[in-house]
Amino acid sequence: MKDIVTEDENFDIEKFIPVIRARITTNNPFVRQFLLGWIMVLDSVPDIDMLVYLPQFLDGLFSMLSDPNKEIEKQACTVIDEFVSEIETVADAVEYESLVPILITHCQSQVNLAKQKALHWIYKFLFAANNFEKNIGPKKDPKQLLLPFHCIMLQAILPNLSHPSDDIRSITIIANTELTKMVSTCNQVSYKDFLTIIGKEIQNYNVQTRVASLVWLELLLNKDDQQVLKQMNKPFEVKLLQCLGDADDRVVNLNLKVLASISVTNEDNFVKVLSLLTRLFRSEDILLKRAGYIIRELSVMLNPENIFRVFARILLSNDKEQQLPISDYDDNVKEVSSTSLMTHLEFCSVMVQTLNTILLTSKELTDLRKLVKKGLSTPESGELFLILYKSWCHNPVATLSLCLLSKAYKHASALVASFAEIEITVSFLVQIDNLVQMLESPIFADLRLQLLEPQKNPYLLKTFYGILMLLPQGPAYDKLNRRLECVNTLSLLHLIDRKDLNNSITQNGHSRNATEDTEDKESTELLKHFSSIQKAHKRTYNADL
Repeated sequence: MKDIVTEDENFDIEKFIPVIRARITTNNPFVRQFLLGWIMVLDSVPDIDMLVYLPQFLDGLFSMLSDPNKEIEKQACTVIDEFVSEIETVADAVEYESLVPILITHCQSQVNLAKQKALHWIYKFLFAANNFEKNIGPKKDPKQLLLPFHCIMLQAILPNLSHPSDDIRSITIIANTELTKMVSTCNQVSYKDFLTIIGKEIQNYNVQTRVASLVWLELLLNKDDQQVLKQMNKPFEVKLLQCLGDADDRVVNLNLKVLASISVTNEDNFVKVLSLLTRLFRSEDILLKRAGYIIRELSVMLNPENIFRVFARILLSNDKEQQLPISDYDDNVKEVSSTSLMTHLEFCSVMVQTLNTILLTSKELTDLRKLVKKGLSTPESGELFLILYKSWCHNPVATLSLCLLSKAYKHASALVASFAEIEITVSFLVQIDNLVQMLESPIFADLRLQLLEPQKNPYLLKTFYGILMLLPQGPAYDKLNRRLECVNTLSLLHLIDRKDLNNSITQNGHSRNATEDTEDKESTELLKHFSSIQKAHKRTYNADL
């Protein structure tokens, strides 16, 4: 009968296809074998284009891949492979709108063979379209035909990048590569739909899917950052920032690259990213512990001076919004860790300590340290010092180290004297101990060399002796004491004229000039600011007792 049909010029395929379609979903193994045989025969007839009718029975063919009869499974696999090889040669004539949804369904199949074959078809579609050369004529560009299916293809691809099967992962990876090529050269991209899919998959349980999702987000930002940012909503931003708490370094580093890409678009987005980061540090224990790493990495990708300026302003801000945990920014975030119970002042102190440690130790911030070391000697460095100082006041030891780094020794000595009025806690003593260790590092080599000229730097000596008096007897005390013993300091402290300390006249007895008066006024105002913030900290500390 098959021979008669294939040789009969009057055979009506239009009437035969409904017969196949009506029976293709059967589970009867004999009927399935019968249908597969007929489909193979009809596809071999030169005058019959079975690709035209493929959407009517493709779903049934994929269903046969789960048949318990291995012979039927093998035969169905052969038919499916034959059709996809034919499609490669006629990419511009494929009915993608009918076939792609069928394939997407089977990409989510629990049957590995069906999933693998469906992904293979997706890959072939994309590869053929990317390599299609349009000749003069009525042919359509398959890239345009596949345009409406970019997002659902990505939705099928991302989860399968983490599939336990090596075969499925391999085909998914190359399908993802082809889709990336296509989207990167496409002028019409549905950014909103892409972000919906990415927003879901960046929280996927599997690492490779999370990594790929962030790579896609980076691609979209590079393609058109304004369109991406326009479509981003608050829940998406929160999900993105929460990836910084991921256990996998690849996810964290990619996330930082994405955040950096968002930050460089304009100043508002720069401030917004750092503001949200600050909120998240407050709300998430794990992120607060990672704050040092996160800020250091961002300092490599972005301007570190701008980062520190913005963080300083955020921490100093009295705006209530800055004091809210991330859950108050997004109603969809329900879980807030115990860190969110930390008071605003306590959090600011911890953040300043973190920022200060980065400033003093990070090699990525060498240029910023050089600027800070200029202190008040230039308008730019002076402005930076004042911005940092006002925020650094949340942490006394950090404030002192900033003054030492900036060579503001006179103010540092007054600051140490004011420590008598603040609460000396274990944390404070530990930080003072760490500062003494830091004074022995290369960062403060110039400061140590200034001890060779005590007559020019009496306030530096007074500051060091003040620190020494605050330290309990121990290794740090001994280390600093030995350093001071290298200079006959006690006999030189008389160089500090008491009247000069009282802001009346200079050590030479001459009237003070306007510049000196202005500097002392600024110093007094800074001390008042420090005192007011520390009083607030003290009230909070006492209230918790």
